[in-house]
Amino acid sequence: MDNETEKKRAGRILTFSYVLCFVIVLAGVNRLWKTVPLKQPVWDILRLCDVNVMFIFAPLSLLMVWLIFREYKGDSFTGGTLLFLAGVYLGGAGFGMHEPANIAVSVYSKALPGAVKASLFFFDDKLGHWIFFASFSAITIAVIWAENRNPLNNALKFKYLLSFLVMGLICAAVIYFNMVREKTTLDIAVLIFIAFLSIFIQFIYGRRIAALPLTLAVYTAYLLGSAATLLHWALWFIGVSL
Repeated sequence: MDNETEKKRAGRILTFSYVLCFVIVLAGVNRLWKTVPLKQPVWDILRLCDVNVMFIFAPLSLLMVWLIFREYKGDSFTGGTLLFLAGVYLGGAGFGMHEPANIAVSVYSKALPGAVKASLFFFDDKLGHWIFFASFSAITIAVIWAENRNPLNNALKFKYLLSFLVMGLICAAVIYFNMVREKTTLDIAVLIFIAFLSIFIQFIYGRRIAALPLTLAVYTAYLLGSAATLLHWALWFIGVSL
């Protein structure tokens, strides 16, 4: 590709990444903010915060990731396309299984028969979580794979890489604030697994991190967000008040 074409491609990737980062921040705030309007039911027992996640943030995030995936020509090879589509399917299945079960248990906990409550808990915290983990992993690895196969050809300017580093730091903060106060050990383990699998992919293709801005953002977000959470837990365990 000529320089002008590559510049335009880099600009589109940066723009889609900005939007994705903004949506991730909104989703994090939506989950943590205790304001009453967000916690009010709007569709049967589904609250506004649940509707936001299922019908706004999740599909908008997928759209941005797909556009980035396509800029890296991920849709030009079968393996990446199948992995991405599998992730999308599993994401839909996971949200459809986890969210309603989670809210139903919260609202009807005292009224539910034990067997029904146990099944809902299984679909919420057991099967639903693992399906979501599989979705999250598949989509992330598909995009990392695509970037390593078809990285930007031109040498990237420092300010371009810095933008992705900052976005990674912002997402790391979102991860920390959403993980640190809950039982999210498995979530952290999945993030670390994805990061190390991404490192393996980079090693296989022999790419420099300076040529992989999105991979840089993933490393920053997943590893720093996980490290900050683990450090907080470690300090709490030894009695340091935070």
